[in-house]
Amino acid sequence: MYNYQGSPTVTNCTFSGNSSASGGGMYIYSASTVTNCILWGNTIDQIYNPYANTKITYSDIEGGWTGTGNLNADPCFVDVNAADLRLNSHSPCVDAANGAVMPSMPWSAFDLDGKTRYIDINSIPNTGAGPWKYLDMGAYELQCSRAEGDVNCDFIVNFEDLAILTNNWLKEF
Repeated sequence: MYNYQGSPTVTNCTFSGNSSASGGGMYIYSASTVTNCILWGNTIDQIYNPYANTKITYSDIEGGWTGTGNLNADPCFVDVNAADLRLNSHSPCVDAANGAVMPSMPWSAFDLDGKTRYIDINSIPNTGAGPWKYLDMGAYELQCSRAEGDVNCDFIVNFEDLAILTNNWLKEF
């Protein structure tokens, strides 16, 4: 992304595998707001922002970035070599975004695949912020495509699933 003037707001985007002389992911010259984004695997650096006038929060930036909720951890893409930038179930970006930005942008209720962002994976702690602390960073929301019996959506059918089932046996909802 190149921004020389204006004040863009960038939300739930993924920048990976890009290259530039500086700012492989983002080259930002004017005030911008970046929230719930992933910038990973870009060269020469993730962000070039000479005036430090950009507010970046709840984003995963390779090499780190100062700001509330930001991470510096491998986002664990499904298959970066095949350009599949969806998150796998071990990603630190799952359930780690700021849901407070969602109500003002109804179009952002869906990920790049057109699937809803309002998916809470119960087996993953909600470390995000706002009314929906379980939204994911980046362009894709982890979708629970669990196998039969995988009650907690951790992609493994095991004793934990049986324990959840038995704890809820005959429970009225």
